[in-house]
Amino acid sequence: MDVRAMEFPPDCFDAIIDKATLDCVFASRDAETDVPRAIQGIYTCLKPGGVYFCVSNAAPDRRFPFLKLASFHWTIDVLELRKPKIDVLTEVEENEVYFLYVCTKSI
Repeated sequence: MDVRAMEFPPDCFDAIIDKATLDCVFASRDAETDVPRAIQGIYTCLKPGGVYFCVSNAAPDRRFPFLKLASFHWTIDVLELRKPKIDVLTEVEENEVYFLYVCTKSI
């Protein structure tokens, strides 16, 4: 299923877990329209009180402009998750944390 065109009925999930799906949509050629459409689909599928868990490489300043659009009524908490150290990849110095966005849909 394409996250930009969800086919689930409204209010059907208690939780949605996303590990880098939204990051992939942000990397698409049409991110300006695809990202809000994807988040809208996720938001619509969540039951009131449902939680969207989004694990992302992107910091809050890159994700909040979209997650905090006026049409989404949810609270957002952000946790930083330390990436495990893997000796083989030590030459690649990227961000040392993942960001976990916990978006709880208002009741």
